[in-house]
Amino acid sequence: YVMRAGESRFNEHLSNKALSPVNLLLSKKDSDGQMSIFDYIGNSKGGPPLHVHHYQDEVFFVTEGEYLFQAGEERFSLMAGDTIFLPRKVPHTWTQLTEKGRMLFFFQPA
Repeated sequence: YVMRAGESRFNEHLSNKALSPVNLLLSKKDSDGQMSIFDYIGNSKGGPPLHVHHYQDEVFFVTEGEYLFQAGEERFSLMAGDTIFLPRKVPHTWTQLTEKGRMLFFFQPA
């Protein structure tokens, strides 16, 4: 299959309080549960609370804007072109620092 700009696989979207679009690009249905990929289009500053994924690793690739990530006690500033790996069982969060931002993020397994 091919995903066109602005499309979301199976018309599925993640819900988020900022009402920024999160399009599903690769579903667990496509990968036998091994991976999922999302396109986050940030329309406002902020991000999720500190949280933990017990069974999934997460990778973020920033394509627009600036973000501050926290993994455990460490903090990292990321800009367009930067990637961060967040291993499972490590508390983490991120904050969009610019008015506009965009990231691809991957869950493994989905």
